[in-house]
Amino acid sequence: MGGAIVQTLALTHPEVIKGIVLVGTGARLKVLPLILNGINTNFKETIPKIVQYAYSRKAPPNLIEDGVTQMLKCRPEVLHGDFSACDRFDVMKEIEKIDLPTLILCGEDDALTPVLYSQFLHSRIKGSKLEVLSNAGHMVMMESPQAFNEKIREFIEEIVKG
Repeated sequence: MGGAIVQTLALTHPEVIKGIVLVGTGARLKVLPLILNGINTNFKETIPKIVQYAYSRKAPPNLIEDGVTQMLKCRPEVLHGDFSACDRFDVMKEIEKIDLPTLILCGEDDALTPVLYSQFLHSRIKGSKLEVLSNAGHMVMMESPQAFNEKIREFIEEIVKG
């Protein structure tokens, strides 16, 4: 969801941005109907399945359990709205218009927004930098926080130096 918002802002109001970081996202974010239906019909059973896909198989079990606990705190209608918004998101034809310093970060084991999505963004956004972090899934910022933060810090420093 955050990546969709950032891409939309970069396309509609680039003048207010110095650079963008896209994390585990794509130019189009289709959501499986099974997920959308599950949120409405079997919320408590669907959440652990979504969270399982969000993390690498190498993630510590406590990280996944915390993810389930946090996601269950969301109201089903809010989560359904978020996933529905993602499902409608599509800037495939406009993505090449982004002309800002861009860092694309993803986890090599991301099952929700596979590395292929990030590679597509990298191939279409001129001058972008792609960083694929190992042993991480969609929740790359939780699974590999030091490497994740370091890549962003380096990117910000490059922008500041101009």
